[in-house]
Amino acid sequence: GGGDGGVSSAAVAAAAIAAAAGGDQSTAQSSESKGDMGGGDGGAAGTAAAARKSGGGGDGTAAAAGAGAAAAAADSVGADGGGSGSGTAAPGGGEVVPESAPAVSTTVAAMEAKRAEGGDVAEVMAEYERVKRELEQMREMKAKYEELRANHEKLRTENEEVRKIVGDMYVSVDEDREIKENYQRTYKEIIDSITANTPRTAELMPKLYDLMVRMNDEDIRKEYVVQMEIILNDDPNVSERVKGIAEGMSIKLGEMMDQPRHQRIAKLAKEEEEKKKGQENMQKSNEEALKQKARLEKQKALNKEAFDALVPTLKAVANSKPIAFQGEQRRLCQRYQNRVELRMVLMDLPALKMINPGQYKSMGTGGLKNDEIRALMHRLGVEPELLNTSSDAQRLSAMLGRKIDTLPMHLENTSAAVDPAGATRAPPPPPPPL
Repeated sequence: GGGDGGVSSAAVAAAAIAAAAGGDQSTAQSSESKGDMGGGDGGAAGTAAAARKSGGGGDGTAAAAGAGAAAAAADSVGADGGGSGSGTAAPGGGEVVPESAPAVSTTVAAMEAKRAEGGDVAEVMAEYERVKRELEQMREMKAKYEELRANHEKLRTENEEVRKIVGDMYVSVDEDREIKENYQRTYKEIIDSITANTPRTAELMPKLYDLMVRMNDEDIRKEYVVQMEIILNDDPNVSERVKGIAEGMSIKLGEMMDQPRHQRIAKLAKEEEEKKKGQENMQKSNEEALKQKARLEKQKALNKEAFDALVPTLKAVANSKPIAFQGEQRRLCQRYQNRVELRMVLMDLPALKMINPGQYKSMGTGGLKNDEIRALMHRLGVEPELLNTSSDAQRLSAMLGRKIDTLPMHLENTSAAVDPAGATRAPPPPPPPL
């Protein structure tokens, strides 16, 4: 009819964009037919109807065109890299409108502004196609990135599994490069410290040898050549100490050249394990030695305590006959006269030296109480001259020591047998009958 041609063209553009974005075909057809046939008012009404069906409001023509392009762009963004592909249903039951797509909204706004200025539909469609291509490229880039990330995670997992199986024998490319750099840095520190007041050779050489073991075979051969060149170099600026270090390193490198890296690492791990076990055993031995020393000191103290408690009791019965006592004292006096071991507790050194080998052979710990054994051990221990000159005394002391090791680490409760105050003499015999 008599409608505005610009409005009709805008309606056609809106219908085309809506159709390209997968919009409602009835909306597009309605917009186009009403734009062409209804004149100015009809075109505006048609585009407004399309806009309302697509969920828009306000300017019908702008909303119709924007709804189609935004829907298509939102689908691409949601499928690709970070935009939301979801939408909300329009109150009028029309197409789905994206919830958030700032970049696409900006592009659509630019398209709408250009269309409002009377731009060509072809330019609007070209702009839409450009945005669509960029979104497709973004989708492809994201897919490639996800693939690379998945491959990286797979390789990392495989490396961890390999490391669990072979342990330190596995060396990755990055670790190989780091080992070489650490080796060169350590070697430089050694060479620089030679001229210093306190060289660090003894401190750094073990670390250098450890790094040398972990280097790959090619680097080992190259470093061997370098050290041999230093040895054969006639440059007066190269000191003898540097050549000495080179000689030691060349020997080590020459030995390593005949062994693959995994064998070198396995050998190093074994040596470190043996060294660690050796240190642990030494530490345990030291701890045991300290415990044994403390136990020995306590045993000596108990022996002396038993000796001090037994001497007065033995002196009380030493010069008497058993008949002069009653009960436990009589038995103690009888045992004192029968057992050389008890009499030795009160003997001085000359008397101890007078004991003949036959008497030593008859001695033992059987029948002796624990405190008596400890007292005799103390008496022999304070006479080193006797132990140094008599093998029989040494054997007796060793026998007593083995027995004492099995005794409890305390003294038994003493009875009247070891308490001189408890000694009671028997009453005198009755007078003979007249």
